[in-house]
Amino acid sequence: MIDCPALHHQSDSYPDRFKGRVPLRVRMLRTVGPDFCFLAPNIEPAQRGVEYPAWTNSHGAVCRAVDGKADLGLKPDEFEVTAWLERDGDGWREVDAGSMPIAKLMLNGTAMSPDNKRAGERLLSECEVAEVFSQEGDFEAIRSAERWLRERGMKTGAGCVGCPTAIAMDGDTFVGSSKWRNLYPETIYTLPGCITGERRNGPVVVWLRPGTVTR
Repeated sequence: MIDCPALHHQSDSYPDRFKGRVPLRVRMLRTVGPDFCFLAPNIEPAQRGVEYPAWTNSHGAVCRAVDGKADLGLKPDEFEVTAWLERDGDGWREVDAGSMPIAKLMLNGTAMSPDNKRAGERLLSECEVAEVFSQEGDFEAIRSAERWLRERGMKTGAGCVGCPTAIAMDGDTFVGSSKWRNLYPETIYTLPGCITGERRNGPVVVWLRPGTVTR
């Protein structure tokens, strides 16, 4: 267990969503490096999909930990917590977050056919995280994602519980207002990307194929 300030004191600004817990390990949703590489030439980027030990200060700011010390600051939309430290009497105990990458979680939904699931897995294997939205409030994150896409010449299909949301270029007509479960696998293969995550409470992740226009 890494000794960090959040284990000893949590300020009034400590995130409510942490519920008094302290991140122990995090998994990266995107690859990030130091903001000013020339000032930190020896700090390696944190790679998308890789799990790292976490260090948290008293205000809830999370860093990747190396050798028990803060190494690289992480923004809330750049990672998900995979394990927590939770109070246990006078000490702390490790609690598995029970999480998995947001994309994989969405593809475990029961509302889609096996063919649509396989099509989604193939699509996501060819996409990258373009943006993560974690605004608080009912449907605020998904609305922000849809607005971000519209500003870049894209649109979305209808939401479907337990499924991703299809993304299409603005001029395409084959998606329309269709839900993921109603799309043909052949259509899913050709999409420029999709949205995964919790539509009501966030966060949601926009996945796009490399080279997709995002002006």
